[in-house]
Amino acid sequence: MLERKFRLNARTSFTNARVITSPLLTIKYITTTLPYTRVGFVTSKAVSKRAVVRNRSKRVVRSCIEQLLPSLLPGYDMLVIIKQRTGQKKVQELWQAIEQLLKKNHLLTPSA
Repeated sequence: MLERKFRLNARTSFTNARVITSPLLTIKYITTTLPYTRVGFVTSKAVSKRAVVRNRSKRVVRSCIEQLLPSLLPGYDMLVIIKQRTGQKKVQELWQAIEQLLKKNHLLTPSA
């Protein structure tokens, strides 16, 4: 589970956010002055009408982000919007897709 300081508040505004998209998910992010990065997760009923499936998808994506958290650049608020049933994907496959997406947009440290 993500530590509380790394969780994003529901009141955070993403009006001028930059957007990264992939077939599995969308990441909106803004810069902040905090010495760490905060992350929030959203999944809609378009993924599935069943809350169990939506929550499973969030848990899988959250665990991938949690593994990448030490290598994320500090000073960002990120909102991860899940598009498809990522809970059905293999965790390693999903982790690599998220890592490539973040590396492509320079949100991971160069050594990661």
